[in-house]
Amino acid sequence: MTIPEAFTFSQSSLNDYLDCQRRFELRYLMDARWPAETSSPANDFEAAMLRGADFHRMIHQHTLGVPESILTASVRGDEKLANWWKSWLSWQAAHIPHDVVRYAEISLGAPIADFRLQAKYDMIVVLPDGTLHIYDWKTGKRPKQAHRKTDMQSDVYRFVLAQAGGWLIDAEAVPPERIRMTYWYAQDGLTDSLTYDAASMHTGEMLLSQLVADITATPAFPLTAEAERCKFCVYRSLCDRGTRAGHFETEDLTADAPYDDAATPFMLDDDLLNSLEM
Repeated sequence: MTIPEAFTFSQSSLNDYLDCQRRFELRYLMDARWPAETSSPANDFEAAMLRGADFHRMIHQHTLGVPESILTASVRGDEKLANWWKSWLSWQAAHIPHDVVRYAEISLGAPIADFRLQAKYDMIVVLPDGTLHIYDWKTGKRPKQAHRKTDMQSDVYRFVLAQAGGWLIDAEAVPPERIRMTYWYAQDGLTDSLTYDAASMHTGEMLLSQLVADITATPAFPLTAEAERCKFCVYRSLCDRGTRAGHFETEDLTADAPYDDAATPFMLDDDLLNSLEM
């Protein structure tokens, strides 16, 4: 199947391709919908997804100027969300200067290998010295291994910001040395932080360009050889990979639902295979 010229790549679609080429085809090229449960029990999974979405929404509203007291009152009855919110308020007050420009839920796009690459950021902060700091809120479990230095989201988000974020500092582009990225984990309040430089940007661009080129040159999209992934994909029945969903609590999963594209997060992709509560 040919990739449409107007196709926009994202960290979610690239991760899907790396996890399972067939899933990439079904989700992004065929726009297939399949009514299988993502995880079992379905109600627990849905509640976790909604709680994560509420948390991101609250931070966005806080950035837009909604009073903290109103947002705090809105989470009465959900102890876990209230704890996340309280933890985030304390952390951001200590780590993000009050008098800086903050952009929440902002999308940027940049060209990559004759296509477009999009990233949707939880928050970008413009520091007085011109540094742009990317923040990404994770409400799932913190990864057991420090994989953030090499995962697709880190590569995509920093590269796109370098290419397309110049207007944030009145420049044509952002020098990579002025880009920082921090993942904040709601469950324990810990962080993983990354820097950036010209060498990292060059390596990342080569990786992303090659990956897009591989996808556009792919004559067919086979199923993943790692059948364990299929337990958390809604296409497993369609692909004859079983009918039972993986269990929400017993599986060792650690990720958040993607926010960087318009696709409904109805399945676990690479981000979702890292923590299960969005």
